[in-house]
Amino acid sequence: MSRRSSLCLAILVLAACASEPATPAPRLASAGSTMTLQDLNGSQIAMPVGLLLTSMDIDRDTQVSRTEVRDGVAESFNASDTDQDGYLSPIEFEDWSRTYLGSEYTTPGRLHFDRDQDARVSLREFATTFDGLHQRLDTDRDGALVRGELLVEIKGLGLDPEAMRAQIEAEIRRNMQGNLREICRRGGRTG
Repeated sequence: MSRRSSLCLAILVLAACASEPATPAPRLASAGSTMTLQDLNGSQIAMPVGLLLTSMDIDRDTQVSRTEVRDGVAESFNASDTDQDGYLSPIEFEDWSRTYLGSEYTTPGRLHFDRDQDARVSLREFATTFDGLHQRLDTDRDGALVRGELLVEIKGLGLDPEAMRAQIEAEIRRNMQGNLREICRRGGRTG
């Protein structure tokens, strides 16, 4: 080994020996105000369609009856059928979804509603889809939806790629610092 590389190695070893202890690895979650699925793992959240259904609770008894859903569905359909032709075109459906579900990309999407695949959604298709949703979500089969039936549990890790990279880099730094400390402990001897 050349004198120059020995000097560089000695400086590196001394710097590592004098360095502060390794910092703990960051959580596999966001550090900012935006939450990742890791932050929500095990939590319960309301689906966009669940938020819509709770808004249909006209009598405010915290239960959404099948009648309230049918009335609310007809009202939202009619408000979104801007050309009043009895159908929601793809653009009208996208507007309905953005207005009532919060995004045009959420589920249920237009293909869930368009049962006959004619590129438009009739009031009957719309009502049938919501009737099926009500039936599926009414887990206790009492004819009304309560808030607990409209929640879903977040499962899975939902790992943030940047957080994963940061954790891997922190682990590599910890291992390198541990190896350098061991070299310092041995007095610079390897092996």
